[in-house]
Amino acid sequence: IYMKNKIGYSIIASDLINIIPIIQKVNFVDFLHIDIMDGNFVPSLTIGPSYVSNLIDNLKNNNIDKFIDIHLMVNDPGKYIDKLTNVDRIIFHIENNNTQNLINKIKNLKIKVGISISPNTNIDVLYPYVENIDLVQIMTVEPGKCGQKIIPECIQKINILRQKYPNLDIQVDGGVNSNNLKE
Repeated sequence: IYMKNKIGYSIIASDLINIIPIIQKVNFVDFLHIDIMDGNFVPSLTIGPSYVSNLIDNLKNNNIDKFIDIHLMVNDPGKYIDKLTNVDRIIFHIENNNTQNLINKIKNLKIKVGISISPNTNIDVLYPYVENIDLVQIMTVEPGKCGQKIIPECIQKINILRQKYPNLDIQVDGGVNSNNLKE
């Protein structure tokens, strides 16, 4: 099986006011990954849908065409989805309830849908939904904190999913760098 690896750039650790020159410098990435955190699901509080809309407008004004990948680390993803209709993919945590309702809501907007699991969540919870989504995101660090080291046990989850679903798009979020990229 041939897999194309894609690289996303997470903007959250950047200077969000002067993000356009930073994005221009990393123009080789396949997509922009944007974390929205509510201060409840995770302790951190970050940007919201209005920043995302402004960013997308700014990208268009600067002739930058990038796939926009939103990662909702929030208690109530349903409150955010209708405000993110201009993005390419929305990823929410399965630890939130109403998983199928959220999948349907995102798909009805013609947006790609992903489900994320935190390091302590068993991958078995994903199995009922895998055939109905576009991507699984494996958190390899605790959600909501930048700069953590990868949790090695999470690599096994990726391997199990790859064996069980060879064509599934799997996104790895957290602690990935040039030293552990191959793994």
